[in-house]
Amino acid sequence: MNPDTPFRQNPVVWLIGAVIVGAIIYLLSPILAPFLMAFVLAYLGEPIVRTLENWKLPRWAAILVGYLLILIVMGSLVLLVLPLAQEQLEELIKKAPSYKSAIMGYMQPVVDLWHSYNGSVQGSGDKGDGSTAGSVVSLAKDAAPQAGGAVSSAFDAVARSGMAVAKTLMNIFLIPVLAFYLLRDWDKLSRQTLRLVPEHYRSKTGVIAKDVDEVLQGFLRGQLLVMASLAFMYSTGLWLIGLEFGLLIGVIAGLLSVVPYLGTLTGLVLAAIAMVVQTGEWQPLWMVGLVFGVGQFIEGNILTPKLVGDKIDLHPVVVIFVVLAGGQLFGFTGILLALPVAAMVWVIIKRTVGTIPSDEPLNQ
Repeated sequence: MNPDTPFRQNPVVWLIGAVIVGAIIYLLSPILAPFLMAFVLAYLGEPIVRTLENWKLPRWAAILVGYLLILIVMGSLVLLVLPLAQEQLEELIKKAPSYKSAIMGYMQPVVDLWHSYNGSVQGSGDKGDGSTAGSVVSLAKDAAPQAGGAVSSAFDAVARSGMAVAKTLMNIFLIPVLAFYLLRDWDKLSRQTLRLVPEHYRSKTGVIAKDVDEVLQGFLRGQLLVMASLAFMYSTGLWLIGLEFGLLIGVIAGLLSVVPYLGTLTGLVLAAIAMVVQTGEWQPLWMVGLVFGVGQFIEGNILTPKLVGDKIDLHPVVVIFVVLAGGQLFGFTGILLALPVAAMVWVIIKRTVGTIPSDEPLNQ
């Protein structure tokens, strides 16, 4: 057996192992979220800590300084953005009734058309006013027994919300602690993990791990920069054209840009609705289209090629699928980790199994 090609020689064994690991992760998913987030935080913080160590700082001091730098950066962003976001949220809450009325006004012709269609279909079954009154009474009788169940469900929802808040607070304190221990023992954990690999596979595994690390570091840094750049561009552009809630919509579009075209489409729809409701006219929509068109052009031709490049090398359909699958299996944490995990798996597949060149015909 060639030790450099274990996947080629034992694909079934590796497939069974992957299925078992996937099943264990799925079964433990309710408790894995803080550990996964801590690992991501430690992974992103490792280069900072290593750089600080090179400045002759002890490992523990380098971790604390790294934490402090992250807190300063995040705190500065919060102090800059939070007041504007809070102001826009308060304005949105204040104007929500008028927005609802305006949207319902635009939708009323469609609703009227739908009611007229239903009336024409069901007209033969109408019995006049008495039947209408009877249907109302019947509806009330059917709804009354469900009132108690609705109240009980409301209390259950409140209880679940309280548990969710408690769990979130626990994770807020737990994730930095776990990340600290992971960062403190990062080198030791890496060596011990490599020792779990059979000795004649370690050289190949080390090369693969190095490739995965390079791809993940480049992809994560580049994607975060792309998201931040798009959020800034969209927010600024929507503010320049006078949209009231441009900051919120721009930030949402930037965050969702991790999925190809999702951020642009979502931001475009939200901004178009807000512009029509705000102005009561359709003509200003060209400015909204211009903002997102310019943003999409810059993202596709400048930001993504320069900052991310072909690091992940996955088709957009695959990207959308893995993000949705991650959300379905592991919730919000799965959405955050879907692309890094997919990139890692794809690098491993390319490095071990190899890929078929695009100009090489498949065997018939």
